[in-house]
Amino acid sequence: YNISYSVTDSNGTARVVRTVNVTDTVAPVLTPKWSGDTYVECHGTFVDVGATATDACKGDLSPAIVRTGTVNVNSLGDYVLTYNVSDPSNNAATPITQTVHVVDTTAPVITLVGGDVTVPCHGVFTDPGFTVADACDVDVASRVVRTGTVDVNTPKDYVLYYDVKDISNNAAVEVARTVHVVDTVLPVI
Repeated sequence: YNISYSVTDSNGTARVVRTVNVTDTVAPVLTPKWSGDTYVECHGTFVDVGATATDACKGDLSPAIVRTGTVNVNSLGDYVLTYNVSDPSNNAATPITQTVHVVDTTAPVITLVGGDVTVPCHGVFTDPGFTVADACDVDVASRVVRTGTVDVNTPKDYVLYYDVKDISNNAAVEVARTVHVVDTVLPVI
């Protein structure tokens, strides 16, 4: 801006021009719309609530915010998103970060194939198996633990227990299978 000053006396008019340069040296301020870390269930939906940006000269710069980083809701882990903005005078705000934790809080589910099993005494017991489902842990079936034993040479009921924890330490409800070892052969006299 040019500001002109003039003064007049009996000898004439004197004029002085002063140039005023208005500069913006203040960076904009970013304010998060979240508070604390964000948690998203695996395979859920992450909604970025974003941030606001205000600048002393330009006002609202929220539409100019640039976010870097991504969140993969299909993979457990911690993801960092960074938000930044600069004003028209190239003053950059102090970046802010948001940590998004993709978590698994749902327990796996074990389902027995078939139900209880009956085996003849001195026969062969073959476990019909199980299926296990978990929202995020693709290897959960490899961690299923079966406890209990079956002695096919001694008639009685045996109970086998199946249990598992997923990679996030969520425990399935334990399931049980009863194996009936029975003597179906008549004695010979």
